[in-house]
Amino acid sequence: MNQEQFLKTVELQLGRKSVKMSDRFVEDLGAESLDLVNLAVIIEEQTGVFVAVEAVPELNTVKDFYNYLLSLS
Repeated sequence: MNQEQFLKTVELQLGRKSVKMSDRFVEDLGAESLDLVNLAVIIEEQTGVFVAVEAVPELNTVKDFYNYLLSLS
């Protein structure tokens, strides 16, 4: 999954437009923990890469999540 695809997935799942890599999930995008878990499940379905639920609270920004995903693939 490239960065553009990842950003589109985040936008769709969080109901936002123009998500940036520097956006913080909670403060900037208004995401709750369940939103992030759901995002992790969608990412896993799209890529086949398992995202550990335990790691999700540590992923504060969109860039953090994307870099984490890259580190797993």
